[in-house]
Amino acid sequence: MSRFLRFCAFLSVLFFTTNVFAAGYSCPTYKKYTSCSAGYYMTNSSGTTYNGTPAVGNLCTICPKGYYCTGGTANKVACSAGRYGSSTGLRTSACSGVIAAGRYGSAGATSANGSGAVSAGYYSSGGGTKPEPTEAGNGCLSGYKCGKVSTGCYGSAGATTDCPNGCPAGYQAGEGTTAQSNCLASCAAGTRVATANAACTAITSGNVYMLAHTVKYGQTSEEATRCPSSYTISGTTQADHDAKDDCKITCSAGTRVTTADATCSSISSSTGYYITSHTVSAGYVSPAATQCPENYRTGAGTTSQSNCLASCSAGYAVLTANSACATIQNSTYMGKYTTAHTVKYGDTSTISTCPTNYQTGNGTTAQSNCLASCAAGYAVLTENSACTTIQNSTYMGKYTTAHVVKYGDTSTISTCPGGYRDGAGTTAQSNCLASCAAGSRVATANEACSAITSGN
Repeated sequence: MSRFLRFCAFLSVLFFTTNVFAAGYSCPTYKKYTSCSAGYYMTNSSGTTYNGTPAVGNLCTICPKGYYCTGGTANKVACSAGRYGSSTGLRTSACSGVIAAGRYGSAGATSANGSGAVSAGYYSSGGGTKPEPTEAGNGCLSGYKCGKVSTGCYGSAGATTDCPNGCPAGYQAGEGTTAQSNCLASCAAGTRVATANAACTAITSGNVYMLAHTVKYGQTSEEATRCPSSYTISGTTQADHDAKDDCKITCSAGTRVTTADATCSSISSSTGYYITSHTVSAGYVSPAATQCPENYRTGAGTTSQSNCLASCSAGYAVLTANSACATIQNSTYMGKYTTAHTVKYGDTSTISTCPTNYQTGNGTTAQSNCLASCAAGYAVLTENSACTTIQNSTYMGKYTTAHVVKYGDTSTISTCPGGYRDGAGTTAQSNCLASCAAGSRVATANEACSAITSGN
């Protein structure tokens, strides 16, 4: 019996000198822990593997860094994300404390610096659990602040407040901006940043325009866009340089822009149309040319309605402004003529008068159709002259009946029948004379004189 008591005393000394915080050991069974003190957890005999079922030879192993142990038969528990355990033997879930501001820590962290700094563009006031937190409870512990860096601010990795740095004047930034170089100037249309880090200023000259855009701090705006060739901007305000359609081209009458950004070209091939002078903005085309009024659509594309043309045939004319061509080949226009011609809208035709002495016919189609009306016994003897009598000895044995002669022609003078040419020029064949000598006579009508040879 004394030997057994001495053995138990020996085991008691051995236990308390090797694990003074262990509890639950009972004799006489060899070293079996049934419960561990807070700050320890139950493991196998080697102290490497948790074993919550009491067994001979087990150990109560001290809680390692990054964990806390509540004792009994419970296993070690990793310090939760946002907290850290920097020493061994921790007993509660509070561990050593919360992760430092600007840092985050996943479960089992062993220092206040945790796993690393929160990412650029994010911040944490403490207790960070993620590198890119969104709000308390989702990136940091309740009671702490975290999330993206606020609008108008920027922050590098490890930021501890929602606005570590404000963007320079004239520059802004959205949530989560990571660096000053990402602060943006929002330039309205017609303005640009001409010098790095300066504010947006208005464009007031040149044939250039600029749309709304943003510029990073430290940079300048791209060059303003030049107007298309031949397009200009005349204004000197920001509003005159804020869009492509500020660029303009003026087309002279009779020309138009048919393709966006092209120059003006003639509409001469557009028969029966006109277009007046007008201005076109870049990116657009001219309005469609206007069709000339009815009956005035025969001319080439032109510059105004007043240049639209009616095409009148010979013997026709525009008698009242803006009307169609009408015939003048009637007695109303006796002694008048028109050749083929064109008439502008709003005008009337010029009707020509036949030459003097050639004004007896109806209106006609050319001067060469103007008529002289010669009475019987008269004729136009030389071109373009008046009718002249032939009733004289110069035209012995000749005659003319009443007739007309075209301007530029002469009369056809008829010769009396043989044997009847002894009289002066006359007015009809029936007035042609045979001159019978004494002792002769015309015995049969239209025959020559014959001698009388018998009878008393």
